[in-house]
This record gives sequence, C-alpha cells and structure tokens, in this order.
Amino acid sequence: MSKKSFLKHSKIKKLSEWLKDKRTDVLGGKYCHLLLIEQLDKKNDVIGELAEYFNQAYEPFRQHIRELLGYSLNPLENNADDDPARGYPENLHPLTLQGYFGEVFAGIVAEHYELLGSDEWEVPVFLFHSHDVAFQQLELARQTGKEVKRVPGRTGDDCLAFVRDSDGKIIRIMVCEAKCLTDHNATPIKDAHEKISSPNIISVDTIKVIEALQLNSDKENTVKWINALRRVYFKKDEIKERCDMVLYICGRAPKKDETWISTTTPHKSYKGGRKLMATEIQLIDVSDIVKDVHDRVKEL
Repeated sequence: MSKKSFLKHSKIKKLSEWLKDKRTDVLGGKYCHLLLIEQLDKKNDVIGELAEYFNQAYEPFRQHIRELLGYSLNPLENNADDDPARGYPENLHPLTLQGYFGEVFAGIVAEHYELLGSDEWEVPVFLFHSHDVAFQQLELARQTGKEVKRVPGRTGDDCLAFVRDSDGKIIRIMVCEAKCLTDHNATPIKDAHEKISSPNIISVDTIKVIEALQLNSDKENTVKWINALRRVYFKKDEIKERCDMVLYICGRAPKKDETWISTTTPHKSYKGGRKLMATEIQLIDVSDIVKDVHDRVKEL
C-alpha cells in the first residue's frame, strides 16, 4: 500500500449545511468574529467528510512512526497486527482526542472560510507527529494492555495556515490557537488570547512543519512547500503579514447573549496588535461528535 498524500485535504462539501455561519467584521477588517452553530439534523450527512479530513490530518504521525521502525504497509512484508501506528488516534484518551479535534477544526475553518480578507489559506500539515507523549502512552498500552491515560497537550502553535503568491512564496501567516470544551469556561478563552499575542512573526513550529512535510509521498509539492518555509525562516522581511485566530468550540450556547466571545471588540487579553479572527463553534454535544468522527477514522 502506498503512502497517502496529506498536502491537500479533502473539502468538506456539506460543512455549510451542518454549521450555519454568522460573521461580524469591525475595525476596518482588523477584527472578525465568525459564529458557527450546529444544525443537528445535518450531522449524519457531514460525518463521513469530517472523518476523511481528520484521517488525512493524522496521517503524518502514522508515517513518522512507521518509518522510524522500518514498518511496511505491504501485507507480504509485515503483519497488520504489528503496525506501530495501530490504534492511533482512536485509542487515545477522549480528552486528548477532544484537544486534537479543536486543532484540526482550526485548519478546517482556515481552509473553508474567507478569513481576514483571504479565501486562499492553506494548512499543509498538522503537527501531531511531534506529540511524543501521546505515542509513549499508546506504546505503553500496547505492551501492557492498560488503558491510555490523558496526556499533556502538545506545546507550540495549534495550527498554522499560510497564503502563497503566484510564485509559491508565503506572504501571509495565520497562527491559530484552539480550545475545545464540552461546557463553557472563560479561562481558556483568556489563555488562548494571551498565547496568541506572542510578538514573533514566524511560528516557533516552522521547523516542525518542515519535518512533517518530509514524510509526504508527493515529492514535487513537498519540495515547493519546504522551500517556501525555509525562505520564510531565513527571510522574515518578505512576510507581508501575520494574522491570528482563536477558535473556541463549546458544547453550551449562551442564554443571555448570542456568543461567548465579543463580536465587536477583541478580547482584553489580546495584545498582539494584528488582525484577529475569533471563531466560535457551538455544538450540541462535543463529546458525541468527537467520538463519532474518530470511530469513523478507525474504519478508514
């Protein structure tokens, strides 16, 4: 079996039917709030497309582990039961998967909506391959039969999106911080805005993105992305703009107001001074959708 390409994610065609959107742009486009509200009767129609997108997001981690251990997907060479990536990600602790859900959804929003003046945002790869503690817990469970414990979240940025020009050069960066909760809590919203305020223009995870991209089988496209990212790293002055996005997924809608995050004013904890995107997703049952998606991923 050949490696899957994960540079181009599957478009989720029924996303807009499942999540009804309402957006507010203020301050001359410098602040935007996007509210996405779940239409429960449309969930079954979109779940398969979501699972395919998530499956592609997780693929670099699987390839990373298999290559390190010299495991081939060829059934004539290896037994599928020995696959070191078996059980990833579905066997991880539900709260770990919930965190991953938020990270991937930041990428979904970036690639499916017009954000901060552009509808050309691309997420070349997610960074699960660098979450070493998650694999350590999976490996422990594989050897001992014990349940996988909840693990600390991955450090660094949750998701990175880019806009490239006609020559393939990266001209805009969007750093995304995601929070995914079953119930409302104002503290994570505050924490996300504080973290996203970091003054660096180039993500601290740029090298990790390059590392993950090297696992891709689409070599021609991979080389283009890696060269563009290397250029960003060494020639920071070519970047026209860094933007920020905070994504907040919550399983409880507010009663008094329509949103948990202000639609007209950036959060008081945000000190970045850049264009800011606040995306708020109100789901009926966060745990249920997280489980449904990962159950489907297991089947792919």
